[in-house]
Amino acid sequence: MIMALATCGHQSALQLLRELALKPLGATMICVALGDGIVRLGRDHPNLNFLAERTPYDGLRFWPAAAAAGWNGSRIKAFLTACASSPREDVADAAKASLEGRYKTYQPL
Repeated sequence: MIMALATCGHQSALQLLRELALKPLGATMICVALGDGIVRLGRDHPNLNFLAERTPYDGLRFWPAAAAAGWNGSRIKAFLTACASSPREDVADAAKASLEGRYKTYQPL
């Protein structure tokens, strides 16, 4: 359902997804869906603070780091640079690829 809301471009769901992302969730698939949804709906959102304020261990940084290869701007570069030194190997690898302007194929499930 989360991914469907995002795929349909239901912008009003963005705030709800962000609130859900702040709750402790045990299911990996829900975290993947939230990350996907937030990235899809947040593309046009000028505020990176939601992600920048999360800890380096937070997996929600993965999808924006992976999607940002084609994005530009000083805040994007700062976010990717921070992610590139993440203790999470998946986040660091995605950020390094994006800093090089490369998209990779990911299979998280």
